[in-house]
Amino acid sequence: MMKASFEEVLAREAAALAGVSDAEGLNRWRIGVLRMVTDADSPYARVLQPMGDLQDRARFVESWSDLIAAALARVAGGASNSKSINVSQMGVSVVAALYGGAVLSRVAREPSPLRISVGLALAPLLPADEDPSRSSRAGLSVQ
Repeated sequence: MMKASFEEVLAREAAALAGVSDAEGLNRWRIGVLRMVTDADSPYARVLQPMGDLQDRARFVESWSDLIAAALARVAGGASNSKSINVSQMGVSVVAALYGGAVLSRVAREPSPLRISVGLALAPLLPADEDPSRSSRAGLSVQ
């Protein structure tokens, strides 16, 4: 069952991240993934639970990090500070923020730890006038 959830999330993410080429697209992806992670019935909520085969989970994390890193590379290509950004490390950081933020949000029973952690992981590529840790609160609740 977990393997099917991993595959479903990766398929959804491949489609969603393929359309990310600038900061606006990255922000739209961020809002969407936060909604999916906070929906207890979504496959995203299942894959972010600490269960399942460790090797399957490791492959999933690596694949998701790679998908995110590819999108980040496209966004960074148009960013003025792109020389200082390691998109591979940033991709891992985003997945870690999703995992850690999801756990903390479940414990706190509210979405701000998830929003903040993902926002901070993406902050180098999002517009400076937007605080990603505070935006898009509407529609997010931890179940």
